[in-house]
Amino acid sequence: MSGNSGTIGRRKVWRATLTVFCLFATGGRLSAHKVAPDPTVEVFLQPTGGHLAVKVWLPMIALSDANLPRTSDGHFVQDQIRPALDVVARGIARDLEVQEGDEPLPLPTIATTLSPDESFVAIDLDYPISADRTDLSARFHTFRGNGQLIPTQAHYIVDDRRTRTFIVDGQPQRISFAPTVIEALRHFVDEGTGVLFEGADFLLFAVCLVAVGRRHRAMSTAVAAILTGQAAVVLLTASGLLVLTPSAMFVLAALAASAVVVLAIQDFASPDSRWLPALCVVFGATTGAAIGARLLHEWGFTGTHVVAGLLGYLVTLSIGEIWAIALLASAAGLIRRRGRLAEFAVLSSALFAGHAALHRVIDQGQALADAGGVSLDRFLLTLTLGWAALILCAGILATLLSAAAGRQPSLLADPGTAETR
Repeated sequence: MSGNSGTIGRRKVWRATLTVFCLFATGGRLSAHKVAPDPTVEVFLQPTGGHLAVKVWLPMIALSDANLPRTSDGHFVQDQIRPALDVVARGIARDLEVQEGDEPLPLPTIATTLSPDESFVAIDLDYPISADRTDLSARFHTFRGNGQLIPTQAHYIVDDRRTRTFIVDGQPQRISFAPTVIEALRHFVDEGTGVLFEGADFLLFAVCLVAVGRRHRAMSTAVAAILTGQAAVVLLTASGLLVLTPSAMFVLAALAASAVVVLAIQDFASPDSRWLPALCVVFGATTGAAIGARLLHEWGFTGTHVVAGLLGYLVTLSIGEIWAIALLASAAGLIRRRGRLAEFAVLSSALFAGHAALHRVIDQGQALADAGGVSLDRFLLTLTLGWAALILCAGILATLLSAAAGRQPSLLADPGTAETR
C-alpha cells in the first residue's frame, strides 16, 4: 500500500514538473508590451523666513504643444522666447494655487531661465508668507507633450536633513506639506484600497486558491502566509533595509505571476499539497515588493505621522484581501453545491487564471529585457528550470518524509501480539 502511494506521489511530482516546463518554455511566443520611462517635471519648495521659494524644472517636451517662437532650424528665437516663457511661468503659478490654510497667497515674483541646450526651462517663483505658518499647500497636476503623460515630483524641503517628496502621476490633487494625522490616515487608506483593486496578480491567485474545495484550516493558513509575506517585505522596504532596482522589480513581478501558474497546476496535480503555505509565502513576498514600492511612492504624504500612514495602509490592504478571498470562497462553495459539473466548472477557473498569469509573466520578462537585463528567452528558461527544480525537490523531500514516517514503530502494540499476563 505504501509503495502504491509513493508511486502515485512521484507521478504527481513528475506531472507537475513537466506541466510547468511546458507552460513556461512555450510561453515565449505570447505577446508582450514594452515599457518606456517618462520625463518628469521637478518642483522644489522651501520656506525661508517670510518667503516661500519655488523652483520648477520644466522639460521643454511639456511645452511641445505650445506655439513657441522657433527659427527654421528648430531653435528658439532668443529675443522672443523670454516673454513667451514668462507667460508660461505665470500660468504655472496660477495653477499651483499655493495657500496658507484656506487663504491663497498673493502672486509671486517670477524669473525664467532657459537651459543652454534648450531642453528645459527653470522657473523661479517667490511668495511672501507668514514666518510662523506651516500649513502650506499647493495644487499639482501632470503635464502632457507629444501625447505623452509627464508626471510631477514635488520636493518640500523641511530643513537641511529632511525633504518630503510627493509624486503626482494621476488626477490633479492638492498636497498639504504638513498633513494632520487624519489627512495622512485617510490618504493611505485610499492608497491601500487602490492597491487592492489594482492587484491583478492577487485576484488571479485568489481564484486559484478557491478553485479547490480546501478545508477551512488550510485556507486560513494560506491567507495568513500571504499576509505575512507581504507585511514582511513592506516593512523591510519602508525601513530602508530592502532597496530594489527596477530590474529586480520586474523579476519579482514575474515571480508573483509565475506563482499563480504554479498554484493553478497544483489545483489539478496535487490540491492537498503540504507545500501550499510555502507557495503562499513566496507569492506574498513577491507581491509585497510592488506594494512596498507603492508605499514609498506616497511616503511624503505621511508627513510626521509615519506610523499612522503605515498602519492605515497595511490594515486596509489586509482586511481587503481577507474579504476578497472570503467572498470568492463563498461564491465557489455555493456553485459547488449544484453538483459535479458545477464543481468542475469552478475548478476550471484555475485554468483561465493560470493562462492570464502566464501572459503577465511574459509581459514582465519582456519589460526586463527592454530595461537592458537578460534576454526574454533566457529569463523564461531560467524561471522554468527554477520552478521545475523546486517542485522536484519538494516531491523528493515529501517522498523521503513519507518513507521515514512509515518506518517509525507504532506507539500502540498490535492487539494480536499484545502480551497478556
